[in-house]
Amino acid sequence: MSSKGGIGAKTLYIIVGLVAVLVIAVGVAYYLSLPPAGQEVQVIKIGGVGPLSAPGASIQGVELKKGIEIAVELINQEGGLLGKKVELVFEDTQGTPEKGTTAMEKLIMQDKVPIVVGEYHSSVFLAEMEVARKYGIPIIDASAWSSTIRTKQYREVFATAPCTALNAEHEAKFIVASGFKNVLILAEDTDYGIDMARDLTSALRRLGFNGSVVTEIVSRTAKDFTPTLLKYKNLPTPPDIIVLPATPPAGFLIIKQAYEIGLVPEIALAYEVTGAGDRYTELWPAVGDGGKYLVYFTPYSPRITLTSLGDKVREIYKSRYGAEPTYIVFNGFDAAWAALHAIKKAGSTTPSALIKALETLDIMGTRGVIKFSNATSPAYYYHQWLEVPVLTCQYKEVNQAPTESDIIYPPEFATGTLVKP
Repeated sequence: MSSKGGIGAKTLYIIVGLVAVLVIAVGVAYYLSLPPAGQEVQVIKIGGVGPLSAPGASIQGVELKKGIEIAVELINQEGGLLGKKVELVFEDTQGTPEKGTTAMEKLIMQDKVPIVVGEYHSSVFLAEMEVARKYGIPIIDASAWSSTIRTKQYREVFATAPCTALNAEHEAKFIVASGFKNVLILAEDTDYGIDMARDLTSALRRLGFNGSVVTEIVSRTAKDFTPTLLKYKNLPTPPDIIVLPATPPAGFLIIKQAYEIGLVPEIALAYEVTGAGDRYTELWPAVGDGGKYLVYFTPYSPRITLTSLGDKVREIYKSRYGAEPTYIVFNGFDAAWAALHAIKKAGSTTPSALIKALETLDIMGTRGVIKFSNATSPAYYYHQWLEVPVLTCQYKEVNQAPTESDIIYPPEFATGTLVKP
């Protein structure tokens, strides 16, 4: 007999029985989900991260994912890795560090991926790499450009994308190779502008440049740069190149006003280094005739000579999506290609073995041979693909399309030479 309000013995027996049935059912389900004895799961998962929805740069994130998917597809056509099919598990980071952290935790703890590739936003990658370091999982930066990602020198972190300091080094090499002597850097008053001016000046000095380098910080919201430009035009020795780490509309406005006072292109050439110089629909209405002879930095040009692998990726993309691939597609592919070949080289999916394999990797990518530097000075060299192509191009006619402008540096990709009026 039970006490008043208690559970009767019969009811208790029923509850215990139901619990026992549930436990048995869960156990049976788990047992049935296991592969047969002596047989491993026939799939290798790799993780992917990037913004596929707002507030992130979703267009770029989708392009990144497409490049990674093509790499996985090609490796599976070759028979997969270690006798297994490769599966991509891609998480939408929405362009926020919090989502990036959550995505990494899921990929590592739930999906059990041994390596992760991707990302577009530097702030998000900086959060993701902390999770990678926490668990000792290698992660490859596919398209985030912050030099801080490299200078932290985490052994788990590799980069197939260029970084801002590496871009500045490219720009410095172009300036030295082209024989410019008096450099004026008009940098916007943001972290980007100030950092780029610093990195460019440092790179020039490291390369032995003994000309004049002057930096002036200008307001990103200013409307009239004429007084500043006149000050430099009227110097006894005016600049012969004006480097512009100044995003539109300010950067384009500087070019227009420099042309109006006769500073460019007669005295100096303008060098647009934000990556906005190939925005055809925005550039020419803003700069007008001032864009003739404009030199600009860009991560990619359809006129670049790709490797045979790059040509293959390009044709797959064009046939599938009916458009030319962007540089982000190639960035995604090369990061994934490096990850996949690290697994192949290591003969294992053990994260520590993959890190060692990446440190000695030497494979052909879409735009050249992918190798990761183990140098620690300059700090941004560490685990960076140093030879990732970045380009300097030049417009030689007003209203010229980026696809028609010449690549003038580096020499191995050049389709024309620098023209000074």
